[in-house]
Amino acid sequence: MRLASFNVQHGRPAVVPGPGLPPGPRDHALHLARYRDAVASLGADVVALQEIEQGRRRSGRADHLAHAAEAADAVDHRFVATRRGYGIGIVSRIPVTSWHELHLPALRLPRVRRTRRPPFWRVVRDEPRAALAAVLATDDGPLTVVATHLSVVRPRTTDQLHVLRVWAERLPRPLVLLGDLNLRPPVPEQITGWRSLAAAPTYPGHRPRAQIDHVLADGDVRAAGPARALATGVGDHRALVVDVVVGRRG
Repeated sequence: MRLASFNVQHGRPAVVPGPGLPPGPRDHALHLARYRDAVASLGADVVALQEIEQGRRRSGRADHLAHAAEAADAVDHRFVATRRGYGIGIVSRIPVTSWHELHLPALRLPRVRRTRRPPFWRVVRDEPRAALAAVLATDDGPLTVVATHLSVVRPRTTDQLHVLRVWAERLPRPLVLLGDLNLRPPVPEQITGWRSLAAAPTYPGHRPRAQIDHVLADGDVRAAGPARALATGVGDHRALVVDVVVGRRG
């Protein structure tokens, strides 16, 4: 079974320094076609998507989750909004027996804004965050896949991961967490006590230097081989893909 985590940055084409810049912001049809091709190219049975949109003007009113489900030949999918028409989702080729949602509250935090003048403080609102769990009916029994996209502001990020871990205790095992955690190894493993199934730099997409996208596992599931961070031409992250084996088969 192939799992993937993909931060698509509202379906925006990847910006590569130098010549050959992507089409302008009004080329929504071309952007959507590239997005669909990117999702299909992963060949994944389950894709956890971050920064997807539904009906928002900047992405041409597209329903990113529905297009991803069609491109991936999914039989089940679900969207969780963290803001109106914006959030995370899961598409799955494997039937889902139950869905579970967790909403993580936003926090008002001071943040430094860099300008040509000396930096000054202004108050910004960190966007709300969420987690979405799908319990899959695999041939080898149930598998829970959790998708999330955590805050960019620490220590809020680590607080959210603690909350997610406690919430996930009641979900069936084995369990795999997929998503943009905005944390570098080994912090996610240390907080959750779960195993990493993927080690590959994922950010920034054009020349990745850090891994902030992760695949963590708890229970009887393991990687069938090395994970890959794939350049898709969409978004500012690389898609993180790993094949897994559930149970003791193989």
